[in-house]
Amino acid sequence: MRAAIFGLLIMTSGAAAAAQQDISSDDPYLWLEDVSGQRAMDWVNSHNARSQAVLEADPRYQQYYNDALAIAQAKDRIPYGSLIGGKVYNFWQDADHVRGIWRRASLESYAGGIPNGRRCSTSTRSLPPRRRTGCGRARNARVPPSAGA
Repeated sequence: MRAAIFGLLIMTSGAAAAAQQDISSDDPYLWLEDVSGQRAMDWVNSHNARSQAVLEADPRYQQYYNDALAIAQAKDRIPYGSLIGGKVYNFWQDADHVRGIWRRASLESYAGGIPNGRRCSTSTRSLPPRRRTGCGRARNARVPPSAGA
């Protein structure tokens, strides 16, 4: 009985994989999977240009743009953070840190409204592995069971 069920499972998964290959090879947009390829980037840029032209034609566009930019660059934004292992981590972007920085602070300084802590780094993807800090990996860390949830 188990062998029959196992065989049926193998046949079903094999048929599904074959069907998926057939669908994929017939997909007229498969070239978009190469997200950094020239053809895909040309397509994205042309669609972005059309969308931007429509948005900028709206008389409210410039005011909405200015308002959104002012909010994004405001110095009084709340530094939203995540508590991991007794420290507060947050990703911060502003006019001085356009690409963003990862920061780590003690819970006390964060709760006090002045997140004085260690600047982890700029976007760690841009740094060679030897220059990356442990702080940059915190965004993927899990809370230890002893810390509670």
